[in-house]
Amino acid sequence: MKLLSEVPLGGVCKVLGFAQSGPVKTRVLQMGLVPGTVVEVMRPAPMGDPMSVRFRGMEVSLRRQEASAVRVEMVSPCRGCAGCCGGCTI
Repeated sequence: MKLLSEVPLGGVCKVLGFAQSGPVKTRVLQMGLVPGTVVEVMRPAPMGDPMSVRFRGMEVSLRRQEASAVRVEMVSPCRGCAGCCGGCTI
């Protein structure tokens, strides 16, 4: 199990739940990031915050604090081997 903020660029994961509660959890739930949602990490901002993710046909920016509140499991590794996830077969 990982946090969404730890998923490598191009990684695809599924939301399992939340690592914290409160306003951050409420915000991501209101965005539609609910358990069972499949999320693809698209790209980071130049300074690494916010990060861009795609789910339910939308591309959304999440602050690292928000992404750190979401527990996920990997569905598939990133799209190229940079040694970041250990799942590439290239």
